[in-house]
Amino acid sequence: MNIGISENKTIPQKIHLLIILLLSIIFLVISSRFLWTGHLHTYALDLTLSDQIGYVTTARNIAEQGKYESNVYYPGKIPYYKDHNLLYMPGNYYVRAAFFYLFGYSVFTAVLPNLLSYIGSAILLFLIAQKFFDTKSAYITVFLFMLFPLFVVYSFTAMQEMLFVFTCLLSFYLFIKIPQKVRYFWGGLTLLIPFLIRESAAFMMLG
Repeated sequence: MNIGISENKTIPQKIHLLIILLLSIIFLVISSRFLWTGHLHTYALDLTLSDQIGYVTTARNIAEQGKYESNVYYPGKIPYYKDHNLLYMPGNYYVRAAFFYLFGYSVFTAVLPNLLSYIGSAILLFLIAQKFFDTKSAYITVFLFMLFPLFVVYSFTAMQEMLFVFTCLLSFYLFIKIPQKVRYFWGGLTLLIPFLIRESAAFMMLG
């Protein structure tokens, strides 16, 4: 008798989701021993994490003063107006501002949205893979996701990538859950979720 994950019909869905939740938390805790130092690593990955400074300062300005502007001026933006010193869509900034407002100012608070996005992405990826394949394949998919180095690294930063991954997965999950009759009307609106984080979400429409 096969009692593998893909064939065991007695395990409730809530238990599967709890397993994914616990596994992702445990993996982040283990990874934190190597990646968490209490500082934003702006010089890591060949200086590609320096945008964190702009994200955090803008989020603080929103939380403290209600002003959607950055204290960082990028060289490419110098010839433009002051209100153009932001690089991306407002979603990432406002999410971090909300966390600052609720939990106070700290490096951990700046990084917390990414940590939660990593956990949420693992759960959504499991649900999506389970719908199109089977439970065993869903577990394998989640394990590969959790072990991908860049996802782990970005989870311990204030960069927008993990939040973007989470919102893309959330958008796709909501799309496939919408009834077929109204999917192409209401489903398109789900693209607004990742689009508020980054404009490149528009490429999802090509799928």
